[in-house]
Amino acid sequence: MFSHKHALWKLSLGLILTLEDGCGQKAGTNLKEGAQAPRIRRSELRTLRLGCGFSLVEVVMAIGIVSFSMMTILALLPVGLTSLKDATDRDGITQITQQLRSDLDQIPFSSTTASVVTITSLPGETSYYARNGTLLTSAAGAYFKANFAVASPAFPGVTSSIASTSQTVTVTLSYPFNAAVPKTKVFSLLITKQ
Repeated sequence: MFSHKHALWKLSLGLILTLEDGCGQKAGTNLKEGAQAPRIRRSELRTLRLGCGFSLVEVVMAIGIVSFSMMTILALLPVGLTSLKDATDRDGITQITQQLRSDLDQIPFSSTTASVVTITSLPGETSYYARNGTLLTSAAGAYFKANFAVASPAFPGVTSSIASTSQTVTVTLSYPFNAAVPKTKVFSLLITKQ
């Protein structure tokens, strides 16, 4: 029985020596059938199996490189989000400006009907807009708030009053309008009628 176990041990040791050790190198030489397998102690066998892993220094350096890369990416994330928010705000302001320019061209300077919004009644009006620049009917869900001021333009060299055909509308956009200290954009539009 002992010789059978001894032969099995020699066979398994021979197979181990002929297989690759996982590092891409041969663990030993090929044994021909019936050849005597070299004696290898258990500690040497354990070294053969464990010798192809990563060292602690390599693992620490890899973790350091990955950590540095991740910190760089995470540091850029707030900058990217701020840029995205600012770009969204600029798009909304552009939409509101175009919409107001179109709307103000259609509004009459004066009207006999009290419910009609006119250029001269704009200073009492407040308009609310969503973040994408869509006009809203109330302040619920609004991001922008527009206040209006109207003045007669002054043209150099013109002495007659042209207030009946021209007005300067100054629009003050506050956003986000419900913030403690909202940002503001102010722009003026010259409205003329014939």
